[in-house]
Amino acid sequence: MFVGILFLFIDIFTAVYGNIKRSIPSSIEFETGYPKERIEKPIVSVPYTQEINQRLVKSSESRQQLTKARVIEQLSVRRVKFGGRNATGKITTRHRGGGHVQRIRLVDFKRQRKDIYATVLRIEYDATRSAYVALIQYDDGVLSYILCPAGVIPGHRLVASMNAQIAPGNCLPLRHIPVGFFYKFTTASASLNRT
Repeated sequence: MFVGILFLFIDIFTAVYGNIKRSIPSSIEFETGYPKERIEKPIVSVPYTQEINQRLVKSSESRQQLTKARVIEQLSVRRVKFGGRNATGKITTRHRGGGHVQRIRLVDFKRQRKDIYATVLRIEYDATRSAYVALIQYDDGVLSYILCPAGVIPGHRLVASMNAQIAPGNCLPLRHIPVGFFYKFTTASASLNRT
């Protein structure tokens, strides 16, 4: 009997509570009786992922400067594909093979020619690496490929020197670079990038 009265009381209370709540304007908080404050949407920080990085690279200004010219054969070698075969010619990994003929550009990571200014001729896409490469021509006529730094476009002048100016694409000793600048660590073949 007590349980039946309790359930009846709960039903009546919920019905009365719902009617009162429906009759109050939606701009007033029911429990406090004060007007509702407008709550701003929270600022959600999007994590920096590899997909976002690739999107930024695709939309970068250097991609618009890419050339469709052929690679210079003297500065590249043909990529040899093995098609999943070992040294004896036996298939060890199935379903491998085919694809486009690719050429590996020989990149000058060390910037061996010092104190000679170079002009960026064009920026090229390299199928064998995730970075663009820039074809540069030194003032004495020598052509070379380097990794394309951000902000370098065709026509820029670059130099590798002990007292070079701090600019994108220039190469100078680490002790002459101020704190807070991006740099490429040449002894690791451009694998490190620190601030």
